Amino acid sequence: MRVVAVEQYPERARIGSRLRGARLAKHMTIKQVADACGLTEGFISRLERDLTSPSVATLINLCNALNIDAGALLSRTDAAHVKLENAPKLSSATEGSLEKLLTPRQESRVQAIHAIIEPGAKGNSQDYTVNSNVHFVHVLDGELTMEIQDQQWVLAKGDSLTFDGKESHHWTASPKDGATVLWFLTPATGE
Repeated sequence: MRVVAVEQYPERARIGSRLRGARLAKHMTIKQVADACGLTEGFISRLERDLTSPSVATLINLCNALNIDAGALLSRTDAAHVKLENAPKLSSATEGSLEKLLTPRQESRVQAIHAIIEPGAKGNSQDYTVNSNVHFVHVLDGELTMEIQDQQWVLAKGDSLTFDGKESHHWTASPKDGATVLWFLTPATGE
């Protein structure tokens, strides 16, 4: 018989914060989880701080008690790094606005857009809507006037506005300075 070396994984899965988050979301105490799983409070506490690892059976038992999916608990978090200079330009950008997509195109939960808007540029001559539940705009520089139905806000550097994306609205950049803004839409509308 030949001995085969087992590949060692130097880093174990860090699931403690996810377990703690699931427990808190269910408004459960460490004692309640421990009692539900037949474990000690100390073990649950160490597990939530990634000081110990559960067996597969214990992990399944914990996931059942917390009503979470073990596969999702163990999966790595996807991260997407986007450099502004490499971000794709949006073809649907308004004339006088350079808009770049800061979130991956396949991201459906949120859409972030960086826009440099020329002085006096307008979002539309008419009010328009966006198919998103929440629309958030933050002014990085300059000034942007937002009109939503019969209300108007003048947003200066550092100001933000959150509103229903389905509300009829339009915007105008400062005729003197223009504006640089971040738009966030949730869920993402796609381009």
